[in-house]
Amino acid sequence: PASASYAARTPAADVAHARSATVLMYMVGSDLESEDGCASADIQEMIDAYAEENVRVVLQTGGALEWHNNKIQSDRNQRWLIEGGTITHLQDAGEGSMLSVEALSDFIAYGMHVYPADRMILIFWDHGGGVLGGFGYDEHHPDDVLTLPMIGRALKKTHAAFDIVGFDACLMATVEAAYMLAPYAGYMIASEETEP
Repeated sequence: PASASYAARTPAADVAHARSATVLMYMVGSDLESEDGCASADIQEMIDAYAEENVRVVLQTGGALEWHNNKIQSDRNQRWLIEGGTITHLQDAGEGSMLSVEALSDFIAYGMHVYPADRMILIFWDHGGGVLGGFGYDEHHPDDVLTLPMIGRALKKTHAAFDIVGFDACLMATVEAAYMLAPYAGYMIASEETEP
């Protein structure tokens, strides 16, 4: 069940106050980026999107053999800030797999500590395979995957409390995913279908 802080919120109260928001985007580029540039296209959409001054996107990139833009490096995981129509490199985050509990929990802890906000949102971006296939495909570490229990361990490790956790990935809208996220998120947004 969601925590009492989520249950106490009402839509009217949320609309009445301008609130700060941080979106943590965990983007494993994979072949979606190296073959078709899908991640770079989505990043450009985030840069171009209108956002209030109190909304920021903290992005971690990695997991693709090639990126179709002139900023992101393919040989390392990197962190970026998208705010006010610009993207700024924050730091490099190593060369390890994006699909480990440690990599995910480190990113979550970083985003929550450095960019706290009234509303915190976490989005997973890559391939999805639901309960059996898990989340993600890292081209540098093709045998790795984030299973639902691994995602749960990363969230528990960081004492995460998100307003929304979303999957921009196929097949992740399952009862099992919702059950895993229940202690850590007020809402889950995901697709039952393949996204294309």
